[in-house]
Order: sequence, then C-alpha cells, then structure tokens
Amino acid sequence: MGEGTENRRVISFQEAVDFAYEALEEIEGLPNEVDRLAAMVLHFCDNRDDTSLLSVIRAAETQALSYDALSQAAGLILERGQVLPSPLAVWTGRRLADQVERPKIPARFKRGWPGENQERDLVIYDLVAAFRDFGLTATRNDENKTNGLSGCDAVAKAMSKRDLTPNTFRGVKAVYLRVKQEYAAGKRPGLGVSVTSKLVKDTIRK
Repeated sequence: MGEGTENRRVISFQEAVDFAYEALEEIEGLPNEVDRLAAMVLHFCDNRDDTSLLSVIRAAETQALSYDALSQAAGLILERGQVLPSPLAVWTGRRLADQVERPKIPARFKRGWPGENQERDLVIYDLVAAFRDFGLTATRNDENKTNGLSGCDAVAKAMSKRDLTPNTFRGVKAVYLRVKQEYAAGKRPGLGVSVTSKLVKDTIRK
C-alpha cells in the first residue's frame, strides 16, 4: 500500500452526504436530450452538413426527440435573423403547414430518452467511487440495513435531499453497478452523447 493511501483520511458518512449534496447541484442544470440534439442540428447547419441534417429530418418522421430538436434549432436560427439551410427550411415549411406531425412517444420513453440521464449516472458513479477511495464501502447487501453507511447510501440520501431520482439505496446501487460494468467491459460511458441512431432503431422496432 502506497504512502498516499496510508495517510489518506477516511471520510465520514455525513461528510460524504454533504459533499454529494453539493456535487449533485450540477445535475439540476444539465441540458436535456432535446437541447443536446438541437445543438447538434445547429452544428450541422453551421457546417453546411446537409447529410447529417437530413438524417435527423428523416428520424423526425418516427421520433419525437428529433422533431422537437429540429423545431428548437429552427426557432433559434430564425430568432437570430439567419437563413435556414435548405433541408431545414423545407421541413419547417411543411411543419408550419401541418404537413408533418409530431410522432407519438413510445411508452418506454415517456419518462425520458435513453441518453437523458447519462451525465447524471456518471456523476453518481464518480461520487460512489470517490467515497470508496476514501474508506467508505461502495455498496452493501440490499437487506443489510444495520450498516447503511455505504457510498450508495450517502448518494441516495443526498439525492433525496435535492428531490432527485434515484433516491433509494437500491436505485443508486443499480446505477453504480451498471456504469461500473460498462467500464469493466471496455466501454466509455462518458462519450456517445448522441443517441439518435439508437432511438430510431428502438422506435422502429416498437
């Protein structure tokens, strides 16, 4: 064991809760999935990337997320007094003429898109992992409530104080283990912000 680890002070459970409470403030200001995709649409417009823009427009035929993102991006461009790129101008004209309708959201997406909580889950994982490094066990047996002083318990308590979800031990533990498994499998859950292709496939499959 290295010298740094031996001299590292063990964090108390309440300190962990307080730290998590402050750290979780950033979750409340995270952009939603529509904001993210709208930003991508603006990027496509700025770079005259009609191929990528048309892929979002095609997705909007079956995907409410793409429909909302295109609407938001078009509104921002017009608000700036700029000219809409041809593909987006055509789509916006059809939308205003009621020639395209907002697709229904599949039941399994009613509470949020697959990428909606990506950053939240990473924050939760990072907090539990950090507390583990400071001597607070990451998880515990689900039924063992006598020593509910794990990192997942601390984060769950902080989430509850901020009225965020998940705010139970089991919910936070599930997030922590899922992200941990992704890292162990060589995946990089911090990347891959765009979930358009996955949403399109899932929607069509439904």
